[in-house]
Amino acid sequence: MRKRTATVFAISGLCLLFFVFALWGGPGFAGAGAIADSAEIPQAFRITPSRQSYFSVVGVFYNPKIDLYIVICCERGNKDLVYSRLFNGKGQPKSGSQKILEMDKLTISALSAAYNAREDRFLLAGTDMTYDAINGMVLDGRGRLLGGQPSVIVLKPNSGAGSTLGPVVNWIASTNQYAVTWTYYDYEKPSNARNGQYLTVLNSDFSRYLNPKLVKPQTMKNAFHFPFLAVLEDKLVWGSSEDGAGSGIKPVVWFSDFKGKIQTNVGAKGMIYPEGTAKAEMRVRPVYDPDHGRILLHWEYSDKANTFESTYVENHYRMMDTRGRFKTGIRVVPKREPFQYPGEARYNPAEKRFFWICPEYKILMKTSPARRFYGGKLWGFYLDNEGNFEDKLGTDKLAPIPLTYTFLDPSAGMFSDTLVHNSKDNSYLAVYEIERTAATIRELWGLIYK
Repeated sequence: MRKRTATVFAISGLCLLFFVFALWGGPGFAGAGAIADSAEIPQAFRITPSRQSYFSVVGVFYNPKIDLYIVICCERGNKDLVYSRLFNGKGQPKSGSQKILEMDKLTISALSAAYNAREDRFLLAGTDMTYDAINGMVLDGRGRLLGGQPSVIVLKPNSGAGSTLGPVVNWIASTNQYAVTWTYYDYEKPSNARNGQYLTVLNSDFSRYLNPKLVKPQTMKNAFHFPFLAVLEDKLVWGSSEDGAGSGIKPVVWFSDFKGKIQTNVGAKGMIYPEGTAKAEMRVRPVYDPDHGRILLHWEYSDKANTFESTYVENHYRMMDTRGRFKTGIRVVPKREPFQYPGEARYNPAEKRFFWICPEYKILMKTSPARRFYGGKLWGFYLDNEGNFEDKLGTDKLAPIPLTYTFLDPSAGMFSDTLVHNSKDNSYLAVYEIERTAATIRELWGLIYK
């Protein structure tokens, strides 16, 4: 094993055990010599058209069959429009905006997509504004409607309840199936027996393998508890949160098979808790490393359940194996600004490690003068399978990578981000959103990092 340098905060209960050697110049990282100068910051490029409108990212993908990135996004306006656009490994556009769908205003709600590498096509899914039914459409490998016309696949039928939130689609490579998850939440009845996380699974021909099933019933008095999935060869890893004591929230992880049966021989009757209860949004995002049988679990931690009321937000993480055993304690991603959002992590099989992008902000929300996600900057981190920070060359040390300049325009804020890995040239496309004029305009921008 290579010599390790302790570059993380380890937490036990309410105590902070600091194992820090020249950690970014102290509590922040202003003194870190490892930070690249501005000449090394990747060149950003605009993804959405120059017109003033409100765009949001649906998904970012890499298709190795055509060696192109595909960005799928949604535009709100007089009509709700869904587009796809292609970019090469240099960030150069290889197509204009390809319109997938046009609907009446405020018709489309949450959208998600998954790429099927075996069939070279996408499943695009989302709810309508009744927040009830979940419908899907098939796109070809270039992000266009298959056959040129929309053909609706009912993923969850309309029940008239209007409480379906946050659908997410994942492709199961080992069985060539699609897993679709969502949360049912009755805000008038937090203890409704139907509240919780659901799963349906479709075969590759979109026939039903598993009808919509309530996997984990949950009381939801303190927060919405949305699920995130990591797909293993023979099971699913679910990450979410649940109500804790009082008004608190705690992060939770569990395993299930592809029919939604929870694996109860791990944790507390199947429930695994990477951290205790706090007043924070603590939804866990799991990321799978198949080479070492490790799962990176990361979640946000703050001092308020409503993030916009908090005085700080930070990222906590742990490594876990595929049997639900923690391989590290709780660790904290260092930061130099008060607010750090969860960002997105990807496992890189070529380098056998994780790459994680995290945005930071000086101000999260201020009403007078109006500031929303002010002073944002995007940082990148490398993590090995033991949860230790590495630099770009694989040396054991904390070496944060600046991916953008700091946004100091008082009328703009950097919001949200997503990441995808290019397996051919070992690069990444990071896509982020820029809000302007009090969130009435939103643009999508991208950068290529190698």
